[in-house]
Amino acid sequence: MSALPRSLSLHWITPPIQALLLLVALTILGLSLEPPSTDDETELTVVMSARTSAGGQVFPMTADGYTEASSKPFDLVADGVRRAYRVRLPGMPPRFRLDPGSAPGLIEIEEIRVAADGRTLRMAGAELDTLIQLANQIERVGNDGRVLTLRATAGDPYVEFAGISGSSTANMVSRLLRLAMQAVAVAIFLLVAWINRRRLGWLLETAGARWHVAYSLGFCVLALAMLSGLQLGCDTLACSPRGLGYGAALLAASLGFAAISAATLKLATGNRVLPVVAGGLFFHVLFGQVLLVSYIYLRSLVHAAVPFLPVTRAELLLLALASAAVLAVSARRAGRL
Repeated sequence: MSALPRSLSLHWITPPIQALLLLVALTILGLSLEPPSTDDETELTVVMSARTSAGGQVFPMTADGYTEASSKPFDLVADGVRRAYRVRLPGMPPRFRLDPGSAPGLIEIEEIRVAADGRTLRMAGAELDTLIQLANQIERVGNDGRVLTLRATAGDPYVEFAGISGSSTANMVSRLLRLAMQAVAVAIFLLVAWINRRRLGWLLETAGARWHVAYSLGFCVLALAMLSGLQLGCDTLACSPRGLGYGAALLAASLGFAAISAATLKLATGNRVLPVVAGGLFFHVLFGQVLLVSYIYLRSLVHAAVPFLPVTRAELLLLALASAAVLAVSARRAGRL
């Protein structure tokens, strides 16, 4: 393979920059896998009449399925008069289950409205038939284009409606954005792997390296089996995306602490590194925390005297990036990069 043109050389992507790129990739990947926020509420309105029994429930689909804890009861009046029943659901569930009372009888649904993020999605008439995914102890009587008529045949009737959020343009944009973020993360991983292809090849060719990889994978499988057997950890790995986000944040903090510690010591000692510091990543993480806590304390004193100069996340991020830049420049001057 021919060498890259000088204008496309990747030599400027030094190890500190590679570490920063990997950190960015992990963060992007964690954010892209993070479940959609459920802080915002969705208002579900069902215009219906029933001759079953008083009291109804709506079950939004959650990561644990339909649960009693997540259900929303509403005061269903079973007198055959059409009314609008409203419940508030957390986030935008992909589907929901409607329990129209607990006795046999006719149910007529005229309209379902879902309001969220300032938009309202309205479903009525024949469209209601296409949304029904599952029914229990309920049979379809007919649909005259205005009202969907159902009949509850026993004491535990319910009907599941799907596709509520699927027709939202905002959800489609969100999915595409998540896919794009994942593609960027994968591209960064491949770039760093390409830059270090010789080192990676040497590592895999080292005697016993393959056994170390096998041991590591085996240990991970054994740990997952033990956690599953003890019923600890995540249920069906449902929290793995959130855990990846938290892990990326912890990794970012650790690298930031280490960079601040190493850069401070290097500047304070005139590039003379103390023996106890050499190679001590754990020491740098701890000492970096001490330095950052001291800095925040001093900045808080400044903020108390000058209220319009608060401590911000951007300031701490710039401090960590400046420390990484100091280390990169020092290493380049020493001929290590």
